[in-house]
Order: sequence, then C-alpha cells, then structure tokens
Amino acid sequence: MDNSSRLRVQMNDGIDMISGLPDPILTHVLSFLPTKEAVRTCVLSKRWTNMWASVPVLNFDLKEFGIGYSDFKLEDYETYIHRGNEFENPSNEYDDPRPLFEWFLHGVLENREPLHLDSLQFRWGPDGGSRRVSMNWLDDIVLLMPREISVFIWKHPCPDFPDSVFSCASLEIFKLIVDNVPKELLSPKSISLPSLKVLHLGGQVLTDDFMKSLFLGCPVLEDLDLDECVLAVSEISSNALKKLVINSFNFNYYDQIQISCPGLLSLVVSSLGPTLFLKNVASLVNAYISLEDCDDFKFLSSLFNVTTLSLTLPFYRIKDLLEKDFPKCQPFTNLKCLEFKFRRISHFRLIIYLLKHSPNLQKFTLYLHELFYIDGKEEDLNQKEPGVALFQREYLEMITIVKPKYRESIEEDQLQALVIKLRAHVKNIGMLSII
Repeated sequence: MDNSSRLRVQMNDGIDMISGLPDPILTHVLSFLPTKEAVRTCVLSKRWTNMWASVPVLNFDLKEFGIGYSDFKLEDYETYIHRGNEFENPSNEYDDPRPLFEWFLHGVLENREPLHLDSLQFRWGPDGGSRRVSMNWLDDIVLLMPREISVFIWKHPCPDFPDSVFSCASLEIFKLIVDNVPKELLSPKSISLPSLKVLHLGGQVLTDDFMKSLFLGCPVLEDLDLDECVLAVSEISSNALKKLVINSFNFNYYDQIQISCPGLLSLVVSSLGPTLFLKNVASLVNAYISLEDCDDFKFLSSLFNVTTLSLTLPFYRIKDLLEKDFPKCQPFTNLKCLEFKFRRISHFRLIIYLLKHSPNLQKFTLYLHELFYIDGKEEDLNQKEPGVALFQREYLEMITIVKPKYRESIEEDQLQALVIKLRAHVKNIGMLSII
C-alpha cells in the first residue's frame, strides 16, 4: 500500500493525524501561539491535556484578556490549569482584565512542567489601570534557565524587577521596554549576566554607574539598543560591543558623550544632542547619524573606515562643518553607500564635499525633507551656492532622490534643477531615479 492510500485509510477510520505526531513536534508547533491559545488546546482530547505544560515558550499579553473577549471560557482554564489547586475565581464580569490575566499567568507557572524555558514574552497595557505591576513571579521564570526574557509595558510605571533577573546565568537576550512618563531610574543592586549578548532598553533613566556595572557584568554583550532613554551618561565603553543604537531625546546631564568601543561594527545615533565623541571605533562599518542639535562634528573624522554612512545634520551648522570639521577628516576611502537628508540649499556644499572625498562611492541616496524653504520663503535651486568648488566626479553607479511622503509633491522644475546641479558634479551617472 502506497503512502497516499495509507493516509486515506487512516483518515476514513477517523484517526487524528496531528495528535499522532511526536511530543517534541507538537510542543514546537504550540510555541508559535500565545500561551492562552496554547493552553486552550487542552480541551481537544486526552492526548492534548498536558501538552501545553511542556511548551518551551511563554507568551503572556494583557490585551488578550481585555474587555470584549467574548469567546473566553473560564471553566476551560479552571479545569485544566488549576486542577486540584485552590484558586480565587476572578469574577468581575471582565470589566477589568488584570485579575483574570494575573490569575491565568500564575496558574500557568504553577502547573507548567519544570522544564527548560527558551523564551518569555510579557506585555502589559495599556488597559491595565495605573498601578505598578508586580514582577515577583520572574523569580520562578529564572529557575527555568530562560534564554530570552522580553518585557513590554505601556502607560504604566516601570516595575521593580527581582534581583534574580539581573543574575540569570542562562540569559542571552533581555528586552525591557517601558513606555511611560515620567521615566524612572533603572538601578539593580548588581548585574551578573555572563551569557547576555543582546540588551534592549526603552524608557529608562540610565547613569554612568549603571553603564559601568552593565559592561562589567556582561562580558560578552554585543548588541545594545537604548530607545527613548534618558542618558545621564558621559561614556559608553566596551571591548565586546559590536552594535550600538541610541535613540534618545534627552542628554541634559552632560555636554558630551564619549563612545569607546574598538570592536564596534554598527552605530546608530538619533538624538537632540549633546556633542558626540567617538574614540577607538576604527572597526566601524555602518554608521547612521541623525543629530538635530549638535555643536561639534569632530566625530565625523572617526568614520573614515565606514562602508555605509547615513547623515542627518542641522542645516544651520553647515558652514562651520565645512570650514572647521571636514578639513580635518581623512578621505572616506571605504565608503560605498551614502544616504543624506537634504534640508536646505546650503546642504549642497556638503554633498559636493562628500562626493569629492569618497573615491569608491557607488550608491548615493538623497532624502528630500522640508526642501527649498527658509522661514516660509522658497529657495531657488538655480542660484549659485557660494563656496562650491568646481569639481566633477567621473562616475557614480546610482543616485536615488526620495521625495517626502508627508507633504505635497515637489514641483517638477525644482526636481530638475536639483538633477542639473548633481549632473554638474558627476559626469556619468549609471542610474538616476526619483521616487
């Protein structure tokens, strides 16, 4: 009997093919579901009763217990999660999702098999009231030796994390994102995460003391992402770090932040200042710099080895940049891909400088932003920009001009004037596109 015939016989006999799969395959499939949905499979048959308890991934999300979740049946979870255990029935007619959510979370942890946990995902908010959520249950999670812990909290104060989280020897990925105002200080008593490679923090207040403890306690940390954090930090220094992302709106504590990471390959900085000082970043390959308010551009001289560079700079400092900072820079001999956000006609001088000092450049992307306007008055692209030297590059493989999406289309004659200015400095362009 061939395989297709055998399958038809089994299906005709009413045999459940999926339930016949080995446990490791079934638990792997369940790991892609939210934990609430994985637990609900317990009602399918005896074969599935305890299958959820061995899934190596836990994914708790408050929104799944929100008002209006009409097909949630409390008795299903009552029977299979809290079998034989005393529990408090969270009967509040589901007006407040928090009691039901917390009841479910603790029930899962109490009845889950004590097996290794690969990943925990926890999301709280925005409908969870204003009180600070308790995270003491993370002590139980740490005992399961997780590889990843990700916590996302919206519109709530930052919770107090148990010390065990910051001394979890198995943890390789840790993400803590808190979207709330005011932001609060993250200050664990100690940090000892010998396996941690990826750390993403959002909405925290971070200090120099925290940074020093972090890099001492995380010797193999390679990827650090600081999103919307208040950085009371003067220095970020690590020999192991390979990727650093700083997206901060507040640098009020220090006038300068120094980055000293000799193994750094990728740097993303988007902020309102202060002065950025790069030290020991000769390994840097990709740099994405967006500084809306910066008084010093000496960091540009440290980018001479990059192959990909994206720049957004304050238009009012272009003159100082060209006269004081760029002359001190080495040629960008490795640069192949350049992106530049074009805000003012005065930026064109900077574009010409970059084209001239990037001999191996292949692709140039020009993002148009608030183009051609100063104080409400339209600029003339046909005017000659003072200080632009007569320079013509022989060849450039590709130029892409990206129009802004949030305003009306730029006039065709303005775009053509911009193209003419570019062609005046690049003799042959392999491909020129406007999108």
